[in-house]
Amino acid sequence: HYEGLIRPIWFVFSGMGSQWPEMGSNLMKIPIISDSIQRSHSILQNKGLDLLDIITTSNKNIFDNILYSFVGITAIQIALVDFLKVLNIIPDGYIGHSVGELGCAYIDGCLTAEETILAAYYRGLASKEAELIPGYMAAIALEAYILPPSPIPVTKPLSYLSDDGQLQQAPFSFKLKQTVVMLMPCLNTRLSHSHKVTLHHFNTNSEEYSLIFTSSATAALKVVAETFDWTGQDEIEKTKDNYEQPKEITHNADIDENNECVEIRENESLNVGKPVYDGSPGVFAYLQDNHTSVLGMRELAANKCKQTHCISHNDIFQELNTKPEQENSIDIDTYSGNSLFVYPAQCNFSGVKYPLEWISQTQNGALNKYINKNSGVLSSKRTKWFCMLDAASFVSTNRLDLSSIKPDFVCVSFYKIFGYPTGLGALLVKNSSSDVLKKCYFGGGTVLIALSSERYHVPRPTLSDRFEDGTLPFLSILALRHGFDTLKQLCGSMEDIAMHTFSLAQSLFLNLISLHHSNGAPAVVLYTDTDYQNIDTQGGIVNFNLLRANGEYVGFVEVIITFYITAHNMLVLNMANLYDIQLRTGCFCNTGACQRHLGLSSQDLKHQFQAGHVCGDERDLIDGKPTGSVRVSFGYMSTKEDVDRVFLMITTCFLEEPVINKLPDWWPSHVEMYRNKFYNSLKPPAKMVNLHKNYENSNYITFDSSENKREKVSNVEHKRTNHTQLQEETSATNAMRLTHIFLYPVKSCGALSVSSWSIGPRGLLYDREWMITTPAGVSLTQKQDTKLCLIKPNIRVDEDQLCLDFPVSKERSEVSLCQSKVCGDRVQGYDCGDEVAQWLSDALCRDGLRLIRQQDGDTRAVKADKKTNPGPGTVKKPALSLSNQAQFLLVNDCSIDWLKKQLEDSAEYSQFCMSYCQLRPSNGTVPPLLCSTIRPPPHPKVVQFASLADSNLLARFRCNLAVQGKKPFEENEWTNIQIGEVRFQSEGMCTRCQMVCIDQSTGEKTREPLHTIAASFQGKMRFGMYFSHRNETHTSNITSHLEDCKIVIQVKMWDSLPLKLLVQSLNRKLA
Repeated sequence: HYEGLIRPIWFVFSGMGSQWPEMGSNLMKIPIISDSIQRSHSILQNKGLDLLDIITTSNKNIFDNILYSFVGITAIQIALVDFLKVLNIIPDGYIGHSVGELGCAYIDGCLTAEETILAAYYRGLASKEAELIPGYMAAIALEAYILPPSPIPVTKPLSYLSDDGQLQQAPFSFKLKQTVVMLMPCLNTRLSHSHKVTLHHFNTNSEEYSLIFTSSATAALKVVAETFDWTGQDEIEKTKDNYEQPKEITHNADIDENNECVEIRENESLNVGKPVYDGSPGVFAYLQDNHTSVLGMRELAANKCKQTHCISHNDIFQELNTKPEQENSIDIDTYSGNSLFVYPAQCNFSGVKYPLEWISQTQNGALNKYINKNSGVLSSKRTKWFCMLDAASFVSTNRLDLSSIKPDFVCVSFYKIFGYPTGLGALLVKNSSSDVLKKCYFGGGTVLIALSSERYHVPRPTLSDRFEDGTLPFLSILALRHGFDTLKQLCGSMEDIAMHTFSLAQSLFLNLISLHHSNGAPAVVLYTDTDYQNIDTQGGIVNFNLLRANGEYVGFVEVIITFYITAHNMLVLNMANLYDIQLRTGCFCNTGACQRHLGLSSQDLKHQFQAGHVCGDERDLIDGKPTGSVRVSFGYMSTKEDVDRVFLMITTCFLEEPVINKLPDWWPSHVEMYRNKFYNSLKPPAKMVNLHKNYENSNYITFDSSENKREKVSNVEHKRTNHTQLQEETSATNAMRLTHIFLYPVKSCGALSVSSWSIGPRGLLYDREWMITTPAGVSLTQKQDTKLCLIKPNIRVDEDQLCLDFPVSKERSEVSLCQSKVCGDRVQGYDCGDEVAQWLSDALCRDGLRLIRQQDGDTRAVKADKKTNPGPGTVKKPALSLSNQAQFLLVNDCSIDWLKKQLEDSAEYSQFCMSYCQLRPSNGTVPPLLCSTIRPPPHPKVVQFASLADSNLLARFRCNLAVQGKKPFEENEWTNIQIGEVRFQSEGMCTRCQMVCIDQSTGEKTREPLHTIAASFQGKMRFGMYFSHRNETHTSNITSHLEDCKIVIQVKMWDSLPLKLLVQSLNRKLA
């Protein structure tokens, strides 16, 4: 009985059997319903039916006539819909059966009232006149053009249940007459309506443009590249006809321009100004800042056209900013086919909007001079130019008005407009340019006739019908109308969306450009081509990289913490998840713009590739240079709060305080360069932030961030630390000792703590030797299911068994160590059988799980760290179990203690403890993590911090070895260690992800400690060190003990040879 609950309204349209005598008598008393039925009555009168008599007569046998049932039910349903609409009762959904489906079609708007009642009439007439078995029904799909004039004999097997419950089949037949069949082109009508709605959105119509639905904007680009006629032979023939027309000669004379009679030979043609076609194709030109898909067009064009030209960002402005000198009137010696220029309306990297005036300039031949100049041969050759506009990024937040600009081809993606549906794009073709697309391939639905016995086919006359091969994604196409309607209801016009997204991008840009570290070094590198003052030249995109105070780049993998799937299905874990931000990183499939803005040469890109970087991977820095950047794209649902969160994340995690706000030195020259480029198309902005005036008067600008937005969230300043600034928080007399040994027999499951353990060729014996896989064969981790940490393993070495326990499981699962059955490709392993697989599926409530054990012969090896192992070397890499990086992960207890102190000192912890524990100590100290005075039920935030107690915090880092060092983070400098007689070599630092935010005792997710780690080390989320076993002796009998073992440390020394420290460990008894 909750009054605030709004229940959905559904209309249910019934089928046959819902009729009864006089069912319309009382309804006719309602004027709106009466008017609706009168209209249906008038329509059916032409068919010889009296609808009023059908629905008001008291004759009990009236509906024995099935035709009367169809029209009677449908007329009532139409009238009820009309009545409810007047009452403004709008359903959230509707469902219909049998004849009720016509009612659904009517309320949905795909059929008019007249079409609906006529459809009911013809369906009822067909049912009445067909020779049907009483009580039986068959639904058969037939196309109109396959119906012959004679009746169709239809024989179908009828399935039914016999008295004993067995499924039986019996044939039955009937005849279907074409004269009583009305096939409604309902789907085709709605698809046609989607065409009209889409064209209307771009302010054009079917007379100007044809719309071809494709699977994506990329597919639209590919269609043009595959079918474009580079030779232009058809156009040449037309040109010849225009230039060569035999003159009608009388008495072998004609009149010249001076009205004098001149002699002309009989049958002579007039060849004034005729271009000579040299038989060669045109050229393919594209802007450097194009999407990668346009580079794919280049490869197709290179096989057909004469040349391909990549026009740089600066060259295109220099060429097209100068008004061409009447290109069409220049005397042309040679004509060379058709040429195509492709450029984006908006760059998806920087968000710059390129002038749309370039379209007409290109079509008028403005690029002829540039092409001839850069072809290496001086020529007066001219080509006919076509222009293709890549509008995929532009139309997502801007209005494309095809009534004012006339590109020959336009590609769009509806996913970028609505976020749904995926897999649907479109190619818009100017009808006057459609002849230049010569399509050879044809698929289903694109021809009128095709013969298999000989090479003969006739394509469909309509352009879209010829190019839309196979079955269209009609459900997605039908959804477009709803998408455009919803967009209009939510946002108004596309102009409103453009202004909204531009304002958000402008706000973020103006905040970021002023950020400097405490030493005055810039904190952000912004990749921009504009000054963010004019909506006509800048879209809702901000692209940047972050810098540390020492000038080093922050890799984009460290910036983001959201779960992002790239084109290669690689998981990128990054920082923004802590702030509910979704960003994209990399080059965004725009290598040209990325290369230009990052200042990389082609040789640099090849070097990065040789170093292992490929498109879409996590290699964010190579030799200190970025391989990509961070992009913030704003949409119609973005808000000012999103801008604030992005800015808060950057200032909190990546800046050294106190923050200095000032304009960079390069800004004035950048603004001048921008205005010179866009001089022709630049209009005074409707609203401008007086950034330049502030710069002239003072070297500082003040934004809302001057109050430091972090202080609004936190009343305690975060510590800015690095590894050289950390203070020792443990006693200098503490000796180094091994405190814990953990192994994780099943990858991503619970830990097994031991006092001593054997070391094998892959690390700790049985460590991460098993993994749980999904039905797709992919390893399941806590990132997908946090309950994995509740599966507690135990190794019974004497019994050769792995035992698994789960809190809610009644039985323990036991797995033999010697199961066989090969499974998997990349990781060779054995399937552990159906019994344990079922146990895991029941425990985790996931179907299809399997337990896989790594095969002895599997060749996985430690992944070398580039910083610790710069060269390939000749040393064989250590074998690796199913762990991610190396054989061992080591954590320093002092570092854990330091992190705990940071958490206790955080303002967020203090705030929640004060609010919910109601503890306000007079000395101002923060209460301990486990506060005995907390009253149930505690606030979730307090539970979160309480879960970060000593042992729980250590468990989150899932280390193999825990040592008690002398000071925090000294382990980061260790290159080699020796524990007892076992020697280890460093494999680099461990970069953390959200796994440390999972409470290993409960499986609950928290925000900490990753947020504090990132904030403390300027976004570097590194904690713990990887090591590999380097012992020269046989490893199978080596045991590491907590008691009576030595730790030998070899550390990095920057000014001398490595220093060896020999420390005797303290005796320690296990609790």
